[in-house]
Amino acid sequence: MIAIPTRIVTAFALSVCASTVIAQTTYNLTHRFRNGEAVIPVGDVSGDTHPDFLVGEPTAGEVYLVSGRSFETLKTWTAPQQNSGFGNRLAAHDINKDGALDFVVTAPNDQGGKGAFYLIDGKTLSIVNQGIGNGGTFGHSVCFADVYPFIPDGIPEVVVGAPSQPSATQQSVGEVRIYEVKNFNATFVGASSGSAGGDRYGECVASNGDLDGRTGDELVITAKGSYSSLGGCAGGYFVVKNATTTIRVNGPTRVCFGSAVLIDDVDNDNMKEILVGCGFNNRTSQAELYDFNTATSLWTQTRTINPNPYIPNMGMDVIRVPDLNSDGIDDIAFAGTEDVQFWSGRSFLPIGGFQYSPTYFFSRPQLAYFGDLDKDGVFEIGVGTQSGSVPAHTSNVQIWSQKRWSFTPADNYLNATRGGTVEFALDAGPAYAGQLYMTIGTLSGLGTPKQFGNAVGAFELNFGPFTALLPNLVNYGPFINWLGFLDSNGKATVTPRWSSGNVAQYAPLPMHLQVLVIDYTKPDFSFLTNQRHFFIR
Repeated sequence: MIAIPTRIVTAFALSVCASTVIAQTTYNLTHRFRNGEAVIPVGDVSGDTHPDFLVGEPTAGEVYLVSGRSFETLKTWTAPQQNSGFGNRLAAHDINKDGALDFVVTAPNDQGGKGAFYLIDGKTLSIVNQGIGNGGTFGHSVCFADVYPFIPDGIPEVVVGAPSQPSATQQSVGEVRIYEVKNFNATFVGASSGSAGGDRYGECVASNGDLDGRTGDELVITAKGSYSSLGGCAGGYFVVKNATTTIRVNGPTRVCFGSAVLIDDVDNDNMKEILVGCGFNNRTSQAELYDFNTATSLWTQTRTINPNPYIPNMGMDVIRVPDLNSDGIDDIAFAGTEDVQFWSGRSFLPIGGFQYSPTYFFSRPQLAYFGDLDKDGVFEIGVGTQSGSVPAHTSNVQIWSQKRWSFTPADNYLNATRGGTVEFALDAGPAYAGQLYMTIGTLSGLGTPKQFGNAVGAFELNFGPFTALLPNLVNYGPFINWLGFLDSNGKATVTPRWSSGNVAQYAPLPMHLQVLVIDYTKPDFSFLTNQRHFFIR
């Protein structure tokens, strides 16, 4: 057996102190970006069959391509200009039709305050060009939509919102600018503006193809209205634009109407709806649903959705998620400043939720549906949060799943100097009652999934010298209850402890854990938890 330095063993004990295995609906923090504000799914960029995602940290001026399999950073892009807010918002689309998603990264403070967006080639992962804005927090919102030329050509343009853009006489009228992108060259082709001071036109921009049966996409732009501590947000409306027409729809007053927008066939009636969030600064917490009336060619408000139970600012973001309640229709996730609440797409009744972390009134959370990151049959959701300009425990990127390893906001990573103690509970289910379990860990990362006997699940850890050493350490020192028997409900509690030492020289250090269950009466492997990741920082 190869000897391993004691300090490395201590480092591993640190990592498992902050891990939890649990088979129930729970919130899960698998990686933390302390300045994380923007997060979007980008599919399997790395080619390992696991979905990957982008994280934007505009305070740090960096964007990361993150592996959905190992949660390691695959690529880092640094702001071409310092203090530009690079990474404020992100978008993805196959711009040059080569089969790979390309990326747009906004930087509102770039170009001396004019703002810019940067184009990243999804094949080479290089920044290849930029489009320059005209100020007004250009880059606060971004999407793709095929709205140019007069007869759209099937190639979506980059649409960028600048809600703080003033007019000659009024503040925060807002502007949305459209850029044609061909061969990664961005050409400004047109703009539209709000109608009055304080509109904040361009708060959100979104598109989801055709909404009215005519050629080209429709683009939805919200105008939330400027916020006042006395009166809430002034006004609020959205417009639906295509290459030839603009339809304006006024929302309810004083509710910060337009904090978020979702376009989709929410209720499965073969007609797309527009769902508008109203949540800002604890003034309001609701969403409004609009259906298209084919007889009048107008959008009509058909439902108001209020949080149940109450959560602050529900409606700051909204996305579709898979069918959580098994009623045949995909469901909806609403973000507030502290919580995410799930609603049925069929009945429009609440079906659960989770608290991602308490945060400040000025948080601007962003939700992202990732898909099944760890290939265990259950999807994950990312939450990017913003808490002013100061990174804190309430400003990060977090990941939620219906089951697996739960972390609290304080212990999703462990300080390499201070250490700590965290219990984690294994729940394999009553079918595995009384069977033997053993916790396995590795510094070596993840390998090709392989079957162990008749085990339910696959083993994914790469064995290394440290993994081989681990069985000699279980139930001794910090590795308390790493080996034992499941109770009559198929559960067990593992309690690693660490209280002294310093492994700062090894940080940042990624860790990988998995638990094996063994039917000792045969003997055979009977159950394997999903693998999980943890970082010492």
